[in-house]
Amino acid sequence: MAKKMRIILTSDVKGLGTAGQTVDVARGYAMNFLLVYGHAMIDSTTNRLRINTVVKAHQKRVASEVADIEQLLQKINQKSIQIDASVHGEDELYGSVGVSDIISALQSHFQVQLDRTVIQLAEPIRVLGHYEIPLVFAHGRSGTVHLTVAKAESGKKKAVTA
Repeated sequence: MAKKMRIILTSDVKGLGTAGQTVDVARGYAMNFLLVYGHAMIDSTTNRLRINTVVKAHQKRVASEVADIEQLLQKINQKSIQIDASVHGEDELYGSVGVSDIISALQSHFQVQLDRTVIQLAEPIRVLGHYEIPLVFAHGRSGTVHLTVAKAESGKKKAVTA
């Protein structure tokens, strides 16, 4: 049977607990992951006294991240963008519109910085039309951007408009 170790979490760990909680975990998990990456401290009298400052710092950092995400969502949530792309036939694109194209469109139009993992695109867009692109941020925040993929004038590869 694996030996258990009592630790105090210094940050939220999915499936285990939140910052400040005291939990029992397998010794290997504690020693090889939680303690090494700073997600926990060994449960002791001294560390119980120190954990309050660590938890407060963590909560302040999370609050700051949430405020930044909310500010970003105010700029882009439920907004519309258009990407003009070259087509062949009626409505098939040469190539596709992918995550990087959508990020470029959002950055150029709204002057925001986004990570690729925020945009939840099941597969690249290969057909003209209107799409709702889900955005999933950390801390349970999410939003949507309305994307229109339109036919570009001849000679243009991809262009972005509002």
